[in-house]
Amino acid sequence: MKNTFFDPADSPTLYAIQGRGGCLEPLVPEGSITYISGAMKPEIGVGGNVVLYFAEGIFTEGGNIRHKLLVDMSAETVTIRQLNPLTTVTFRREAILAMHTVFAIQTPDGCIWDLRTMSGRLAFRQRQLAGRSIAGEL
Repeated sequence: MKNTFFDPADSPTLYAIQGRGGCLEPLVPEGSITYISGAMKPEIGVGGNVVLYFAEGIFTEGGNIRHKLLVDMSAETVTIRQLNPLTTVTFRREAILAMHTVFAIQTPDGCIWDLRTMSGRLAFRQRQLAGRSIAGEL
C-alpha cells in the first residue's frame, strides 16, 4: 500500500472524508463520512473527534491523516485514542502538522450526527454504543 502524504495547508476550511479501517468501531463504523472543520477549535473530552495530519514519516503505511478521539493536549504533547484495538498514544506536538475538528458524522445507515454540542456528542455515543461493550474507559 502506498503511503500518500497530504499537506494540511492544501485542505479547505470545511471538507469531508470517508473513513476506511475499523479503528473507531463500533463508535464510527467503517465507511462513515466525517465532516471536518479546520477552523473550529478541537475539544478534549466526550466526543472529542479530531482529524490529525501527521508529519511525513511518522507512519509507514496508510497515509498521514488519522481520525481519532482526542484525550488530552498540552503545549508539548497530544494524546489520542482509538477503540479497535483500544489504544491510547501520546505524540509530541512536532509530529502533528494540524488537528481539525470533526463536527458531524454520517454513519453508513444514513444518520447524520451533529457533534457541535455536548448533547449531540452524547446522543451519538449512546446510539452507536447501545448494548455494546468497550474494554477500558472512553
